[in-house]
Amino acid sequence: MNRSEEYRRNAAHCLAVAEQLADLESKAALVEMASSWLRLAAQAEKNSKTDIVYETPRRRDGSD
Repeated sequence: MNRSEEYRRNAAHCLAVAEQLADLESKAALVEMASSWLRLAAQAEKNSKTDIVYETPRRRDGSD
């Protein structure tokens, strides 16, 4: 399972728990948490499609 799938699963779990609660404040907190997990999933998908190569900069004095 990749990260975005894991994050989406976490979001679904938050929503499932929220459905079972009567306390509106707790329910709202879980819905907000699910929203955060979904944003993380979207960012993870975006990151997986981006190839970034970091190279350590050379020292200014020329020694490595």
